[in-house]
Amino acid sequence: MKFETDFNHLYPDFFRNLAVAHPRLTPKDLTLCALLVMRYDTNAIAEILDLDPHSVDAQRSKLRKGFALAAEQSLTTYLLRFTGEPSRS
Repeated sequence: MKFETDFNHLYPDFFRNLAVAHPRLTPKDLTLCALLVMRYDTNAIAEILDLDPHSVDAQRSKLRKGFALAAEQSLTTYLLRFTGEPSRS
């Protein structure tokens, strides 16, 4: 998958860092996290993953709950912590 190769080139430590902090994430969760880090919006993610946008929103909510994020915390900003890069929010 070209996206995965490109993503790993840009953020070589992301999946490892995220898996250390959250070892129960599924491959589907990891893919969604990577797409969020790349700043894809809900509709683009839905198209890429062949899902309904409401399903993407539900998956995002599941991730937020699993990460125990407060309502005011940005999921994308949280995920950017695992890239090793400064936040760009």
